[in-house]
Amino acid sequence: MIARNLNRSSVQETAPAVLEPILCAHEEGQSALLLTGRSLYDLVVDEGKLRPLVESLRLICRRRYGMAFVRYSLAGGLDWDKEGLTDNRNRQTVENALRVHGLLNLPQDQSETVRIIRGVSQLSRAATDGLKWADGSPLRFAFLLEFSEHLTPALANGTQTNEQLIAIELAHTNAQSLALRQSGNLVLFHSRSDGLVDELVSGALRPIRLAQPDATEKKVFLDAATRVYPKASFQAPLSGEEVVRLTARTPNRSLETLLRSSHRTGRKLSVSELIERKSHDVEEISEQTLTVLDTSRVERLDLRGTNMEVPRYVLDSFAEKPRQGNPNVPAQLLLVGSPGTGKTDLAILTASQAQVAAYRMNSPKGGIVGETERKCRLQYLALKEWTPNVAFVDEITEAMPLERSDFDGDSGASRAVTAAMLSALSDESGRGRSLLLATANCP
Repeated sequence: MIARNLNRSSVQETAPAVLEPILCAHEEGQSALLLTGRSLYDLVVDEGKLRPLVESLRLICRRRYGMAFVRYSLAGGLDWDKEGLTDNRNRQTVENALRVHGLLNLPQDQSETVRIIRGVSQLSRAATDGLKWADGSPLRFAFLLEFSEHLTPALANGTQTNEQLIAIELAHTNAQSLALRQSGNLVLFHSRSDGLVDELVSGALRPIRLAQPDATEKKVFLDAATRVYPKASFQAPLSGEEVVRLTARTPNRSLETLLRSSHRTGRKLSVSELIERKSHDVEEISEQTLTVLDTSRVERLDLRGTNMEVPRYVLDSFAEKPRQGNPNVPAQLLLVGSPGTGKTDLAILTASQAQVAAYRMNSPKGGIVGETERKCRLQYLALKEWTPNVAFVDEITEAMPLERSDFDGDSGASRAVTAAMLSALSDESGRGRSLLLATANCP
């Protein structure tokens, strides 16, 4: 049986909801985690204040578990919050522990990462029974290795440098260590996306994907941010509810940037600005596999005609289902017809009527081995997380390879896209929350 000593404070400290999966995993005995998804530099509301997510993580680790927070990145080097420890005895205790394990005054050369990961591995597995804060409570460590895709990158075998191989092996063995779990320490790797960290490392870590802020969190953030920027305003008839709807599932920092600009200049923020910023965020987060669907082209469009009557009636009845979460609706619809018959306009009109987030799906093909598979997973994972939504693929037979064949002229990229599409189409968990609309000339 593996002993665990979480050393929780007598008063339970609250934390932003996005951090709860990390804390729950630690309390379950998981001491080595891989964090992906949301940036740790995005903003959250913590104790009524706007804070970077990484700062909230540092505070909750210190208050709830008595952990000294140590960060490392190639650009920033090692940071152990020396200024944040006001008691000189606490600073001395933490500094001594870091020095003993070779984590201070390191030369900045190509072996720095290896020295850091080796020192983190040794300190995180060391017995901590004798380490105490000045008030007598147990002292533990939380290590955050930022931009892990740069420290232990996923590269083809034989292409890694010797330093990268050593760092990968150290990270793997430390994550598997029973001594780490017994110590009560916590080691966190953070990467912007799944599949960018070497599989020997990622396979040994507990994966946790940090979610982008949903409508509930976004509303809390908007309320807090408008108190910080009281002069910020929106063009009529843009309401707070509409701002929340337009910015949900995108980083809070983007909204804060717009509010700060409005506060400083007195300029009212428009719908087009919010949509433009959201489009940029969606493309960046999805790595260009998704774009926000522009529904303005159908604002004054009224589709009529014999060919339109039945599909228009069907799609009108389906449009409100994702917003209601009604599962009694198809998860995917294919509009078939010759060019110029209004298929694309009909699909976009349905997305506009749904009044939920609407995304255009782009081909996830990549030119690097393994890149296509990773982008496929990212694309469908984003659609699954960002519900309710409508996804749209124009001319799906051209955008996505759907025929099974022996063609392998693109090193399996087309097959990977086909496999991902078939897997997504068979997933019933999103029915009633996500609607996929596609068009084709030939069924």
